[in-house]
Amino acid sequence: MAVRDKAGIPIRNRGDCEVLSDLILEVTDEFVSYNTLRRLYGMASAVKPRRQTLDVLAAFCGFLDYQEFCLSSSVVARWKASEKMFSLLDSGEVPDILDAVESASDHAERMDLLIQLSREFLLTGQQEKFGGLFDSSSFQVLRWEYSHQLHFGTAVGLLFRKIQLREVQLLGNLNFLECVYSTFVDYTNLNGFYGEWTDLVRKKSRAADVDVFAKCIHGFRAFLNQEALPSFDWPDALIQGLHPILRSRVFAVNCMAGESDFDALWERIHGSAAKQSPVSIIWIHEISFFALISGNRDLIKWLTEDLSFEDKNLVYFEFHHRHVFLLVHLAHLVFNGHHSQAREMAGQFDLMQVRIGYREFVELIWLRLTSELDMPIDRVAMESLRVGLNYPRLSKVWLNGYCG
Repeated sequence: MAVRDKAGIPIRNRGDCEVLSDLILEVTDEFVSYNTLRRLYGMASAVKPRRQTLDVLAAFCGFLDYQEFCLSSSVVARWKASEKMFSLLDSGEVPDILDAVESASDHAERMDLLIQLSREFLLTGQQEKFGGLFDSSSFQVLRWEYSHQLHFGTAVGLLFRKIQLREVQLLGNLNFLECVYSTFVDYTNLNGFYGEWTDLVRKKSRAADVDVFAKCIHGFRAFLNQEALPSFDWPDALIQGLHPILRSRVFAVNCMAGESDFDALWERIHGSAAKQSPVSIIWIHEISFFALISGNRDLIKWLTEDLSFEDKNLVYFEFHHRHVFLLVHLAHLVFNGHHSQAREMAGQFDLMQVRIGYREFVELIWLRLTSELDMPIDRVAMESLRVGLNYPRLSKVWLNGYCG
């Protein structure tokens, strides 16, 4: 198609191929025989073209080589899909727009289009249409790979730091709860929009996993604000049926409430067989995060010495879990005075692997730990983070005594 468009003539017979051969020679100073072109256009027995031929044809169309042509073709296809979607934004109905998204050539393109669409509705104040996305039977995010769900939730959820959600009925919509509320966990805004959402979700939700999730978030907010904790008295059968990451939250809030027999708590939440072999690192993520914020040395010791984890062949979203746990291990070394090993481990930590809703908390702990290791740190930035998070538990006394 690109060669035909560039030539400006139809390619239907031998004569057309001869003309095209001459045009290619004129533009590129490279010769492609008319017989080669006939084979390419199905007028003779097909033979796989040589890479050199493909490079010449790409150069004829204005590209550096065939590789650049392929990359550009993918981009152009995405542009066309975006243009089709945007042309429907003002006049089309949500199902028609979602159909345009679903017609994209691959999953990554569909994801990018749906993120663009969601953000466009929010940024232009079309929250009713934004809400309609989650009501549509064509909304397929929950069928995506989990890493892609997280990307969608973060890309959309971040906007609510600046934009108020007017369509509050969405906080009773399971698609929105699963794809935005419970994937973009914004710990920096537990006393802001995310805390308000949590209060509304606790009133509206009828899904057991969402109820447990919202109560855990409510409990963590109470912990950070040094308020009375709610009771966490779910039936064991319910807890053991939850996703491992959510079970990790249940473990963490029980530790907040004073549980210190970690082995017994682990068995109650995960079952008796769960500790017999290495477990996925996602099983201890929220426990790790709570251990870092609380500075609970017994819990940190238990995590680093009593459990074993699968740490190979991680997928994209698991690198966040890995680096949060790496910081737990770093804390254990610092607390026990193993500064040489701690400095070596500190070199492996990458803050940018940590998800945005957790990042400021994790950076604060990171700066405090490395301040014990004679590493250059910005103490003004550390104090600014602490003040900006604005939770009573994160007082100056807490920060100064964290490693003491």
